[in-house]
Amino acid sequence: MSVQRLDKFLANSARGTYDGYAFLHNMVIKKSFNNSTLFYSIVSAPVQCLYSAMRNYLKADTIRTQHIMTGTTHGGARSMGLEDITDYSTSVNPLGMHHTIYNTLRDVLDQSTEYPDIYNTSLEQDISKYLGIKPEYVTATNGATDTIYNICRHMTQKPVLIQFPIFGEYVTAAKLYNCNTILQQTDNITRDKDKFIQAIPQDGCVFVCNPSAPTGRLACHSTIHDIIKAGKDANCTVVVDECFIELTPDRDESVLKYVKRYANLVIIRTMTKSFGLAGLRVGYCIANDTITKGIRQYRIPWCIGTVAQTAAKEALKHPEHITDAHQIIRTQMPFMYNILSESPYMEPIRSDANYMVIRTKQLATTIQNKLLKRKILVRDCTSFGMPYHIRISTKTHDKNKILCEQLIESCRV
Repeated sequence: MSVQRLDKFLANSARGTYDGYAFLHNMVIKKSFNNSTLFYSIVSAPVQCLYSAMRNYLKADTIRTQHIMTGTTHGGARSMGLEDITDYSTSVNPLGMHHTIYNTLRDVLDQSTEYPDIYNTSLEQDISKYLGIKPEYVTATNGATDTIYNICRHMTQKPVLIQFPIFGEYVTAAKLYNCNTILQQTDNITRDKDKFIQAIPQDGCVFVCNPSAPTGRLACHSTIHDIIKAGKDANCTVVVDECFIELTPDRDESVLKYVKRYANLVIIRTMTKSFGLAGLRVGYCIANDTITKGIRQYRIPWCIGTVAQTAAKEALKHPEHITDAHQIIRTQMPFMYNILSESPYMEPIRSDANYMVIRTKQLATTIQNKLLKRKILVRDCTSFGMPYHIRISTKTHDKNKILCEQLIESCRV
């Protein structure tokens, strides 16, 4: 395998899963690898997940179409088959992967004829050290979406309260496992806390995002704490999605400090966003021992491949990578907000995260298509139930300036 081909795979790994794995698959067909064992060791997560997922695939796809995941498929430019596009639709670390990960992954091929760590034990230990918690509280998964499905499977046929709008896979997973799904609409969980608490079901589950998706508004930890406490009183598991919290200016609003105190709390995080590992699919959940055991029983063996585990372990050695990203986010988000606010054709919504939702006078699909002609991809928020909203993420100053100029022009009525 040439260095040039490996570099192409590593670059694809930071952008999106499908293209990177398709690249490796083509190399196996062309016999660029000497045997299939090497290939399957590298991509064990998708291969292992394929067999268990096929049974539910058609049902889940139908649920997405009928209930929430309408509009443009999410997953960035690669998932749409687009090349030479500047992608603002995926809200990952604006710095991408840390530079040392590339060198580490070149070296890991020597280990790829062996199976990866079957239950990600070493990775979970590294995550626990990074967070300062017990390893027994951590369950590593094949991305945050894998965690969502495992939790909903654990809650099969129970009532599930979901903050809405939200990432569509929450609704899809809940309906897939025949949960009694309750959508509670709010764009400000702090303001609507009391109403939200009143809707908490008995003996069920609650999903809440902090910061919220897609608006990026960060709730103070006391608000989320009140929801957790109310959930405990109702014998209800409270799942807090903190996938973006590490890229917000105030990570202290995390409810990580409450995991030991509340046996009904589960926190979902992902290395996709904070460390820029979108194509390598590494997520994890944090919970009390009792819930962790329940979720782990649904986890597929070898659910994270050798490449992904190695990259994640290397990324955890560099927390300063997130700090460096904060410097960009802290300056560039206000920069974009101020410029876009001057246009009469759109209304940007202030965000505490590395992404921003913009209300437009034209359908989001129309704006997205206009920008695609200019080699720019933004997120169409139709899948969130917001057909007149788009979402953008931040990059470097020069790229953000170009985005703002093109966006203002495309939004003109």
